[in-house]
Amino acid sequence: MNPNSVSDRSGPAALRRRLFLDAEAGSLEHARQRWLLRLLLAQDGSTTRICQSIAGKPLTLQLRHQEVTTTVPACVREFLPGTQFIHRTTSLAADGEVMMDNLVYVALDGLAEPLRRGLDSGAIPIGPLLESLWVRRKPLPADVANILNEQLWNEVGMPDPAAARAYTIATPGGNLFVIAETYRRGMRMHFDGAASGG
Repeated sequence: MNPNSVSDRSGPAALRRRLFLDAEAGSLEHARQRWLLRLLLAQDGSTTRICQSIAGKPLTLQLRHQEVTTTVPACVREFLPGTQFIHRTTSLAADGEVMMDNLVYVALDGLAEPLRRGLDSGAIPIGPLLESLWVRRKPLPADVANILNEQLWNEVGMPDPAAARAYTIATPGGNLFVIAETYRRGMRMHFDGAASGG
């Protein structure tokens, strides 16, 4: 096995993955779900912290795939410098329910050593790794987002275009990350209980 490659450390079959919106919901409940989804898609902070707040407990990070590669989609090269990248696919979950799936490309050119060590460990979500940096997220064009989200869904299954987004994360030194993410029904775990009076 490639020493720069790690995959399926925590058993991907163990987690439940569902579409964010419930097609069977009544109109009021469906409107509430769409409102929450709009907030999640628009937020510009740490998605990991939002997941932790919603779950109210430590999260499970499932590292599905991670490798250092020179082979990336052409659209990634448009936004990230260099020729070597980390390709990483993860799922964040709580209570066995997936909250979000992520596809991440990281440019190795200019990547600080502590950040590289954190990524190499495969045990830390991206959000906490970025806490020491000034970062800015910028949405990717729709055509690029579609390519990256399709790749994510090919890796984890269950396409959900309504609950997906893709963006770059820039530092003062330039773009370091391209991220595609899809929110899953696990993000609604406490909202659903509150709506039903639980």
